[in-house]
Amino acid sequence: MKLNIVFKINKNIKDNVVDVNIESAKKDSQIDELLNYINRYESTIVTKVDNKLVKIQYKDIRYFYCKNKEIYCKTKNKEYKVKSRLYELEKLDKDFIRVSKKYVVNFNHAECFDMGRIGKIEDGHSQLIEHLKSIEDEEERRKQIDFSLQSNIITQEEANLLY
Repeated sequence: MKLNIVFKINKNIKDNVVDVNIESAKKDSQIDELLNYINRYESTIVTKVDNKLVKIQYKDIRYFYCKNKEIYCKTKNKEYKVKSRLYELEKLDKDFIRVSKKYVVNFNHAECFDMGRIGKIEDGHSQLIEHLKSIEDEEERRKQIDFSLQSNIITQEEANLLY
């Protein structure tokens, strides 16, 4: 399949939006492969870590938050600094929901939203961290932290803070 790529600037299109039009005489497996590739690209954000570009799938993102005027992306095992603003991130996908001035959460990872006087997001992960903190028996707490770490439920950094 030969690709003829044409790039045009259209000032009527919003920032952070790219319109992709594919024209072909017929739809075949190569066109399906191209469409799948574009769809996979569309559901990722890209950030820089140690001078390398890292792609993060939307489905892996638990939430975005603002701390000290910087924006961070939290996944199950890692935290990334991102260049976007929260108002931009909440528009990326229908599953990203702005729940406060400082948080945009992925609805698929939230167990509940307690929007009382002080908003709280419970995602199971934070409940586990609180549970681990509350274990008074030091040996038992260490065993559960080690198990959570080995099971990739918490990160090494979280484990170090809990020990």
